Amino acid sequence: MDQRDKLVYAKKDYHAFCLVFLGIGFFLTVGLWLPEPYRIETTLALAVIVGACLVFSSGCFVFSWLANMRLQRLNNKE
Repeated sequence: MDQRDKLVYAKKDYHAFCLVFLGIGFFLTVGLWLPEPYRIETTLALAVIVGACLVFSSGCFVFSWLANMRLQRLNNKE
């Protein structure tokens, strides 16, 4: 596997992780309206978890963007 293939797969993987963390954050934000056994009662825990999901999602988006920039730079060299 050459450098180009690794960057393409890294870009796709980071993008998928970004969407997963955004989905988790959205699910937990809607968690205030979920039925009783699934509801998160403490708002501090909900805020921390959703904040962490947003931070991880932002980090994955940045890594995906960096992989895309490296891929474009590699394509321009050739």
